[in-house]
Amino acid sequence: MLENIWILDFSHNSIMGIDDNTLVGINTSYLDLGHNNLRKIPNLAFRKLTMVKKLILDANMFQTLESGCIHSINVRYLSISNSTFLDHIDKGSITNLPLLESLTINNNPSLAYIHPSAIFNVPNLVTLLSNNNNLSALEDFRSHIKSL
Repeated sequence: MLENIWILDFSHNSIMGIDDNTLVGINTSYLDLGHNNLRKIPNLAFRKLTMVKKLILDANMFQTLESGCIHSINVRYLSISNSTFLDHIDKGSITNLPLLESLTINNNPSLAYIHPSAIFNVPNLVTLLSNNNNLSALEDFRSHIKSL
C-alpha cells in the first residue's frame, strides 16, 4: 500500500521511536522525521527502507550519534541539523551509505566534536555541510571521505 509513496512527512510530532518493521519495503523520495523526540537513530527501521532520496532527522533529541547508528541505508541526502542536545559524533557513526551525495550537519549549538572517522564508506559524497555548530577543532578526515 505505501511501498511507493512519494512524500512521508511525520515532522513536528512527539515521535520517540520507530518500530523495526514500520518502513519495510518503502521506496520514497522524502522522509521527514524532523522536530520529534527521537533520542536514538532507528537504524534497523531505516535499513529496511528500499530507498529514500531525502531523509530529514533535524531538531530531534539526539545527544550523540553512536558508532553504527546510520549504517547501510539507501539515501541520497541526509540532514541532521538543529539538534540542540547533539554534542558529539562518534567514530563510525555514519557509514556504508553508497548512494549518499549530500550530508548536512548544521546549526547544532552543542556539537563540539566530530571524530575524523565518523563518516566513511560514502563513495558518492560530494557535499558536506557542517556550519554553525560549536566545533573547537577540525581533524583530518580526508582519508575516510575519499570522494571529497
